[in-house]
Parts: sequence; C-alpha cells; structure tokens
Amino acid sequence: MQQNFPVEWTKMDSPDEQTILGRPEGGVVSFCCGSARSIGFDARHEPDPNRPDNTAHANVYFDGSRGEQKRAAKKLATQCRVEHLPTF
Repeated sequence: MQQNFPVEWTKMDSPDEQTILGRPEGGVVSFCCGSARSIGFDARHEPDPNRPDNTAHANVYFDGSRGEQKRAAKKLATQCRVEHLPTF
C-alpha cells in the first residue's frame, strides 16, 4: 500500500515559508532525498492543490506495508536535521 507525506524543497523555498503554514505546533526538519531514496522513499515534485503558488511543494511516497513504512520512517528520522522547533 502506498503511503505519502508532504514536504517542501528547501532549495526552492525561503526559510520564512518553512513555518508549516503558520501552525505553532509545527517544526521543520531536513533530510537528503538521496538518503530517503536509499531506504525506499521516493520524493516527487508535485503541485499543492491548496496552494498552487507554492512551487516548492513535493510529496514523499513509500510503497510497502505499514510495518515496513514504520521501520523506514524510523531510519529516515535518524538522518533528519532539526531546522526549527515549535515555540510553546
């Protein structure tokens, strides 16, 4: 079963726009697409139907079982770098 989550390509986005659409509980992490691909994820540059002017929008897909996705997500999380933490 194919699962996906949205991301923003940082090379195409300014840091001001990376605030998770103004949600105070949101944070920003970064990861290398090549690293994500090496563990089974596939990042695709795709338009955001809710924000058509957002040229940095992409979706990251994983094609596998829920258990496989969870293991891959944990591995990807170890490769992420924290860019912005939420302020409470």
